[in-house]
Amino acid sequence: MSVLVDQPIWNYRDEKWSHLVSDTSYDELHRFANRVGLRRIGFQGDHYDIPQRLLSRAHAAGAIHTESRELVRRLRGAGLRKPRGAPSWEPLVQLGANATTHDLALAISAVAEQGAVAAELAEQVERLWSTLGGPIHRVFALHRPGEVAVAFDTDHQIEIVSNGPAEVWTTDTANYQAVDLLLSHARAQQPDLAD
Repeated sequence: MSVLVDQPIWNYRDEKWSHLVSDTSYDELHRFANRVGLRRIGFQGDHYDIPQRLLSRAHAAGAIHTESRELVRRLRGAGLRKPRGAPSWEPLVQLGANATTHDLALAISAVAEQGAVAAELAEQVERLWSTLGGPIHRVFALHRPGEVAVAFDTDHQIEIVSNGPAEVWTTDTANYQAVDLLLSHARAQQPDLAD
């Protein structure tokens, strides 16, 4: 296991940020990022941006500090460096604090308009939401070529069992639980092994 983090020199939203990568696999990186409090939708194709305030948690969990050039060299050596110009998330719907069930329905509708695969994700989000029955604080739907996502924040601490084609990630933060559902076209087209 080699999760690497570079120095926090990039400014964004009044914070300094670093890059968090794995030179082993994206799966390792996703699990590590989740443990230190980063949302799954924060994955940037080959890294997560991590705020300086979470660096001590990342180091305590085993991240190795390295220079940015070494971090990129290790990514390339592992074949995990994304190509230049790889697409980023584009927002479909973004709703703020005190979002309602109606707001979530808007996000679901925006995702469903992305096609049949996205409609499966929308159905999965609706099933999940019906089990929560509580307040949500932000809702957003995102897309990029081959992938769609719905994310929201809730006060409820919930254990989610995936009941659909999407990856479901929950991340505990200081103030809420973040829930991210992601669906790639490739994943949606895989046969269900449980059948």
